[in-house]
Amino acid sequence: MPRRQIVLSINTTDSEVIQHLREYRFGKNLEKLHCIYCRSKNVIKYGWRGPARRYKCKDCGKTFTDTTNTIFENSKIKPSTWLLIAYLHLKLGLTTSAIARELRMPYKTVWGAIKKIQKAAKFFQRHAKA
Repeated sequence: MPRRQIVLSINTTDSEVIQHLREYRFGKNLEKLHCIYCRSKNVIKYGWRGPARRYKCKDCGKTFTDTTNTIFENSKIKPSTWLLIAYLHLKLGLTTSAIARELRMPYKTVWGAIKKIQKAAKFFQRHAKA
Protein backbone atom coordinates (compact mmCIF):
# COMPACT_ATOMS: atom_id res chain seq x y z
CA MET A 1 0.00 0.00 0.00
CA PRO A 2 1.57 3.34 -1.02
CA ARG A 3 2.18 5.94 1.65
CA ARG A 4 -0.49 8.65 1.59
CA GLN A 5 0.95 12.13 1.17
CA ILE A 6 -0.52 14.82 3.42
CA VAL A 7 -0.59 18.29 1.92
CA LEU A 8 0.01 20.83 4.65
CA SER A 9 -0.41 24.57 4.59
CA ILE A 10 -1.26 27.40 6.93
CA ASN A 11 -4.02 29.88 6.41
CA THR A 12 -1.88 33.02 6.30
CA THR A 13 0.01 34.82 3.57
CA ASP A 14 3.67 35.79 3.54
CA SER A 15 2.64 39.46 3.60
CA GLU A 16 0.61 38.86 6.78
CA VAL A 17 3.57 37.14 8.45
CA ILE A 18 5.84 40.09 7.58
CA GLN A 19 3.19 42.56 8.77
CA HIS A 20 2.94 40.82 12.15
CA LEU A 21 6.72 40.81 12.42
CA ARG A 22 6.81 44.55 11.59
CA GLU A 23 4.17 45.32 14.23
CA TYR A 24 5.99 43.23 16.84
CA ARG A 25 9.35 44.88 16.17
CA PHE A 26 8.34 48.48 15.47
CA GLY A 27 4.79 48.91 16.81
CA LYS A 28 1.43 48.98 15.07
CA ASN A 29 2.00 52.51 13.72
CA LEU A 30 5.82 52.27 13.63
CA GLU A 31 5.99 54.22 16.92
CA LYS A 32 8.96 52.11 18.05
CA LEU A 33 10.80 52.38 14.72
CA HIS A 34 14.56 52.66 15.19
CA CYS A 35 17.71 51.79 13.30
CA ILE A 36 18.66 48.23 14.09
CA TYR A 37 22.33 49.10 13.68
CA CYS A 38 22.80 52.34 15.67
CA ARG A 39 19.43 52.48 17.56
CA SER A 40 18.70 55.99 16.16
CA LYS A 41 15.09 57.11 15.85
CA ASN A 42 16.01 59.20 12.80
CA VAL A 43 14.72 56.62 10.28
CA ILE A 44 12.68 57.08 7.12
CA LYS A 45 10.63 54.68 5.00
CA TYR A 46 12.71 53.76 1.95
CA GLY A 47 10.49 51.64 -0.30
CA TRP A 48 9.79 47.92 -0.32
CA ARG A 49 11.73 44.70 -0.80
CA GLY A 50 9.04 42.18 -1.64
CA PRO A 51 6.46 42.15 1.16
CA ALA A 52 8.93 43.72 3.61
CA ARG A 53 9.13 47.46 4.11
CA ARG A 54 12.58 48.97 3.67
CA TYR A 55 13.99 51.75 5.90
CA LYS A 56 17.00 54.05 5.85
CA CYS A 57 18.74 55.52 8.88
CA LYS A 58 19.56 59.19 8.35
CA ASP A 59 22.31 59.03 11.01
CA CYS A 60 24.40 56.00 10.00
CA GLY A 61 23.13 55.79 6.39
CA LYS A 62 22.42 52.05 6.51
CA THR A 63 19.28 50.48 5.10
CA PHE A 64 17.35 47.58 6.59
CA THR A 65 14.02 45.80 6.21
CA ASP A 66 11.41 44.30 8.49
CA THR A 67 13.20 40.94 8.22
CA THR A 68 16.79 42.10 8.84
CA ASN A 69 18.43 40.06 11.63
CA THR A 70 15.62 37.47 11.64
CA ILE A 71 15.44 33.91 10.35
CA PHE A 72 13.50 35.26 7.35
CA GLU A 73 16.40 37.44 6.15
CA ASN A 74 17.85 36.36 2.78
CA SER A 75 15.96 33.07 2.96
CA LYS A 76 14.57 31.30 -0.06
CA ILE A 77 12.00 29.69 2.23
CA LYS A 78 8.74 31.66 2.36
CA PRO A 79 7.84 33.18 5.76
CA SER A 80 4.62 31.12 5.92
CA THR A 81 6.65 27.95 5.31
CA TRP A 82 9.03 28.93 8.14
CA LEU A 83 6.02 29.09 10.47
CA LEU A 84 4.76 25.74 9.24
CA ILE A 85 8.16 24.09 9.78
CA ALA A 86 8.36 25.60 13.28
CA TYR A 87 4.85 24.36 14.13
CA LEU A 88 5.50 20.85 12.81
CA HIS A 89 8.79 20.56 14.67
CA LEU A 90 8.21 22.44 17.93
CA LYS A 91 4.52 21.75 18.50
CA LEU A 92 3.93 18.39 16.83
CA GLY A 93 7.45 17.00 17.31
CA LEU A 94 7.91 15.81 13.73
CA THR A 95 11.41 14.85 12.69
CA THR A 96 13.38 16.65 10.00
CA SER A 97 12.89 13.83 7.51
CA ALA A 98 9.13 13.67 8.20
CA ILE A 99 8.78 17.43 7.65
CA ALA A 100 10.88 17.30 4.48
CA ARG A 101 8.74 14.46 3.17
CA GLU A 102 5.43 16.17 4.04
CA LEU A 103 6.43 19.55 2.60
CA ARG A 104 8.25 18.01 -0.38
CA MET A 105 11.40 19.95 0.43
CA PRO A 106 15.05 18.82 0.45
CA TYR A 107 16.17 17.32 3.77
CA LYS A 108 19.15 19.72 4.03
CA THR A 109 16.89 22.76 3.58
CA VAL A 110 14.54 21.64 6.35
CA TRP A 111 17.46 20.64 8.58
CA GLY A 112 19.01 24.12 8.25
CA ALA A 113 15.66 25.77 8.95
CA ILE A 114 15.09 23.65 12.05
CA LYS A 115 18.57 24.50 13.39
CA LYS A 116 17.79 28.22 13.04
CA ILE A 117 14.35 27.76 14.62
CA GLN A 118 15.84 25.85 17.56
CA LYS A 119 18.43 28.57 18.10
CA ALA A 120 15.71 31.25 18.08
CA ALA A 121 13.52 29.17 20.43
CA LYS A 122 16.39 28.80 22.91
CA PHE A 123 16.97 32.55 22.80
CA PHE A 124 13.31 33.25 23.60
CA GLN A 125 13.28 30.66 26.39
CA ARG A 126 16.28 32.36 28.03
CA HIS A 127 14.86 35.87 27.62
CA ALA A 128 11.16 35.22 28.28
CA LYS A 129 9.60 37.22 31.09
CA ALA A 130 8.31 35.12 33.96
